[in-house]
Amino acid sequence: MSGVATEGTRAVSESTGTHVHNEGCLNCGLDYDFVMPDELPMTAHCGNLVVFAGAGVSTEVPAVFPATFYEEVRERLRLEGLQEDEDPSFPDLMQRYQDRHGRQALVRALKRRFNYVDSFLTLRWQARKFHRELATMPYLRDVVTTNWDTYFEAECLATPFVSGEDFAFHDMPGRRVYKIHGSMSNLSSIVLTESDYAARLDLLNTNVLGGALRQLLATKTVVFIGYSLRDWNFRRLYEALRGDMGQLAPRAYIVSPFESPVASELALGEIRTSGVKFLRQLKSLLVEDHFLPDEIYDEVGDLLDRALEAKEVVSKYSHKQFPALVHCWSYQEGLIDACGRILSRRRSGEYSDKNHVHRMCGNYLRMEENALEEGRYFDAAYIDGYINGLFYILARDEEGVQDKTPLYSIYGSDSEMLTEEELKEALEHSRRRAPKARAAARLIADTVPEGMVLNHGPFLRDVPSGEW
Repeated sequence: MSGVATEGTRAVSESTGTHVHNEGCLNCGLDYDFVMPDELPMTAHCGNLVVFAGAGVSTEVPAVFPATFYEEVRERLRLEGLQEDEDPSFPDLMQRYQDRHGRQALVRALKRRFNYVDSFLTLRWQARKFHRELATMPYLRDVVTTNWDTYFEAECLATPFVSGEDFAFHDMPGRRVYKIHGSMSNLSSIVLTESDYAARLDLLNTNVLGGALRQLLATKTVVFIGYSLRDWNFRRLYEALRGDMGQLAPRAYIVSPFESPVASELALGEIRTSGVKFLRQLKSLLVEDHFLPDEIYDEVGDLLDRALEAKEVVSKYSHKQFPALVHCWSYQEGLIDACGRILSRRRSGEYSDKNHVHRMCGNYLRMEENALEEGRYFDAAYIDGYINGLFYILARDEEGVQDKTPLYSIYGSDSEMLTEEELKEALEHSRRRAPKARAAARLIADTVPEGMVLNHGPFLRDVPSGEW
């Protein structure tokens, strides 16, 4: 692409094909370089950073829709008599629409907008960019949002808290999202109109949800992303939650690609860039000793493909002729399950945490040792495969280690088997090695008909179901 990218284009380097920053690009035009405040990386690492997310990180941006929901409703009302020079506040405009067409029509229009986004892969991808970036940041545990979408739940595995009653489950493990303007998953909870806003502010002053939010503002560093300080509704909400903390409140920041002259009035530090750019830079500062880069998930996907191909190779051999294959089945299933779980739990960010993965490895090594001592070789083989899946992401910084992750396992073999030739050699020698493991394999092999494979399943004696 030569020249300046026009509106709606993506900036791509002709020489390399990689994405380059260009202010006319919908993808990265607002990704301005900035200096990260010194306190934020350590605050985030300690779990004391809270993201307060607005519509600017979701559907209400030009990359998703050419017009905001506000602009769509205003245009509809202008066709019905709203004066051209009238620009009422968001809740006032929604109130007028509801008074004219009814609550169901208003909510239906909003729901239709989200349905439209989800029906197109490109729009869905754009609307959830911020959420996907945040997903692999496990230290960002608490998110507050005025958005109605369910993207934090879907992309970050966050447990939603919409009403005071939800706080009966506040101790649930994992990430939490406080949805102070309701949720599309509960249409009656949605806050849209002037009367909705007034009622919600009254509730936030008295209910458990409001108390929890004030506690966060009083004890954590808050970063507001996706808001315009020109929006009086934001200011009213922020001032109501901040209450009488005054100068005692921790430092708070606003991340926005647009200048915010009134940020100082609200005692907000200003970071001028996009929300996605902010998260990426924060993540890059923490990806060293304690956290893993997002590339690990692509690498695990590659390992999973190789493991599945190796499983097909094993299926060509007879377990009646080579009983040792029984344990190879279990090993491969453990490796495949580890890769699958790492990929499926990407949205929680738990496998981006090196310390968490190290602890898991230690636990599984102890379980493998117990299984071998008790003669449970089928279990031990599964655990060994699972451990190698975990070691794979920890070893990414050690040159060549990832390429040596075994795809096959036969008790008594000294080699780390990567090829079918190595598997064949190990099978030929298996009759004279590891007699106890071979005897246990023979007992299982005798019960499995030729042409069938015995699955281990993701359950272990030492780990209750659901507590992995």
